[in-house]
Amino acid sequence: MPSSHLNQPLGAILVVGASQGIGLQIAAELLETNASLCVFATEHPSRPSLSLNKLLAQYPDRLHILRLDALEERDYAQMFTEISHKTQKLDALVNCLGFLHSDEFKPEKRIKDFNPEHSLYAFQVNSLPVVMLAKHLMPLFRSPSPSVIMSLSARVGSIRDNGTGGWYSYRSSKAAHNMFIKNIAIELRRNKCNSVVVSVHPGPTQSRLSEPFQSTSPYDFVDAVDTGRSLLSLMMQVDESMNGCFVDWKAEPIHW
Repeated sequence: MPSSHLNQPLGAILVVGASQGIGLQIAAELLETNASLCVFATEHPSRPSLSLNKLLAQYPDRLHILRLDALEERDYAQMFTEISHKTQKLDALVNCLGFLHSDEFKPEKRIKDFNPEHSLYAFQVNSLPVVMLAKHLMPLFRSPSPSVIMSLSARVGSIRDNGTGGWYSYRSSKAAHNMFIKNIAIELRRNKCNSVVVSVHPGPTQSRLSEPFQSTSPYDFVDAVDTGRSLLSLMMQVDESMNGCFVDWKAEPIHW
């Protein structure tokens, strides 16, 4: 593999969806292992994260918590304003937002289970945030120095890999996410942004999102701490050849 796109010391990284699970572990690992790094981390305005605020108590000078409701465009604009007051460049953006189920909505195994309201919400959370982030934060990636935009997808978003069907809304919203990634990668290059944009399947992870399915899945689920470390390792390996690609946590390509 060619040399990493990020071959200089990191200064500022934004982790979107850092209140729990993979996002929280990525933020924690960045703070613990990079003494000079500034970390911006988002949480939902109505659901403050106790764990994230514990990190703030440990790293008050390097962690900046931002409030983001992924369904509100004004929150993206406000986030840009807050970040740009502290830095003119982001070295990396890691988007960890995702929705699979709730008390009211479960993945649809059959067409008759399809719920338009569920599907719309899945698209709002799983696909739209990445393009909204690019829309509002693009000025922070226009520096000539390299940067990485890494957004979590899912292997079930691969159309070619779909051999079992079901999970209509989740599969489709992640496939839409992947198309947004491809478009963003192309447009940022046209705008002279020296960024590599990549869609990533993080692997089976123990989290609130996966909890109802762990006992019946054929996969081994790893701790979110290990997944976070794997994704950060991947981020440091990203190179030009991966721009606009869909890969897993081991940097292995996944068919669209």
